[in-house]
Amino acid sequence: MLATLVGFGMGGAAHADGRGSCAGTGLAVVVNGTNDTPPPDIEPALDRYVRRGYRPYTLPYPATVWPLGRYSYDDNVRVAVPRLARVLDWYTTTCPGKAIALIGFSQGSRIVGDVVSAMGNGRPLPTARGMRTIEVPADRITVELYADPRREPVPGRPGAGVETLFPNTEVYPGLTMTGSRPGGFGHLAHRVVEVCIVGDPICDSVRPPDVALVPTLIVGVFRFSTRHTHYGPEPGRPAAVDPWTRAIDGTWMAPPPPLS
Repeated sequence: MLATLVGFGMGGAAHADGRGSCAGTGLAVVVNGTNDTPPPDIEPALDRYVRRGYRPYTLPYPATVWPLGRYSYDDNVRVAVPRLARVLDWYTTTCPGKAIALIGFSQGSRIVGDVVSAMGNGRPLPTARGMRTIEVPADRITVELYADPRREPVPGRPGAGVETLFPNTEVYPGLTMTGSRPGGFGHLAHRVVEVCIVGDPICDSVRPPDVALVPTLIVGVFRFSTRHTHYGPEPGRPAAVDPWTRAIDGTWMAPPPPLS
């Protein structure tokens, strides 16, 4: 049963009701963004899978960024990556052949993307059974990453995830930019879609020259409030639209919202 996940040290499962762990089409896991509980920004994306018979599960983790919360960005990654790996290891072992959908937003995309990168490149992950490689048939997994801070650039566009611009840089204690994911998503790359609103400073940034750093940061703060917070849940926003029908080479650069 999905409630068994509590035994892995996961805490409460927001959506799991504990009945029939392998029932339905598969498992849809949401990893939300900062201070985004419940996850209104990507709830429509989860609903698409629920309508197809997937059982929903929201991964519990602090989802804060110090100093706006008790836990730092780096703390969240250290907590959530093993928790997600344990969920996937448990589910693929308990329900072999079942489909899996992973949906992340903002720092949740960082976490989902890191786990999928490890799976796609055959790197071991920390699970309840120790360090293990988690294998999922490529045709049984779909991954949607919204506002991924480690998004790689796409041809014809200079922007990329903010973490890729400042690799191995500690912005302040507990907030480390880690660069690109080694090997990308490996053999699972064609099962991942990146959704990024044009100009969102989290997933569509360009490293400024040092002399322009301050004005660039000011523009970034403005764009954060007008773009990063506009993925959902209202109709017409990216999370409410099937990104697989819009993506080009695995990425949908969604148009920015109109200024009101």
